[in-house]
Amino acid sequence: MKRRFIPLFALTFALAACGKSADGAPDTSSTAQTDPVAVASAQAPESATVAATDPVAHGKTLFARCAACHSVAPGKNGIGPSLHAITGKASASMAGFAYSPAMQSANLTWDDATLSAYLENPQGLIKGNRMAFAGLKNPQDRADLIAYLHTLK
Repeated sequence: MKRRFIPLFALTFALAACGKSADGAPDTSSTAQTDPVAVASAQAPESATVAATDPVAHGKTLFARCAACHSVAPGKNGIGPSLHAITGKASASMAGFAYSPAMQSANLTWDDATLSAYLENPQGLIKGNRMAFAGLKNPQDRADLIAYLHTLK
């Protein structure tokens, strides 16, 4: 039984020692492999610069978190409904999506204030909805994401 784990361990060790980044290029920074806080700190100024200069671009970047479940293509639903032209629409109104009973009875309009409250705490605004997202706590991030959603017309 122990012999089965030796090749797995060797493979895991070899892959970890490759020293390549996600794009396949050699990683020359030992900090990137050992200190995720340093990596996040190094990337933060770029993100803050994008947010300060172009909220829509920053919002589009933030939308990458949403894209696993939501499409921006008209009528193309995924795990969540399409978010194409969502701003100004009534909640649970996108055709072809099976909304939760909680969302169906919410009777909200997706204006900036409602979107911000929902993105901050989906379960807090609409208890029992199916969106498995803890929330976007930073108010500027929410504003930028909403600015991006406004472009989806």
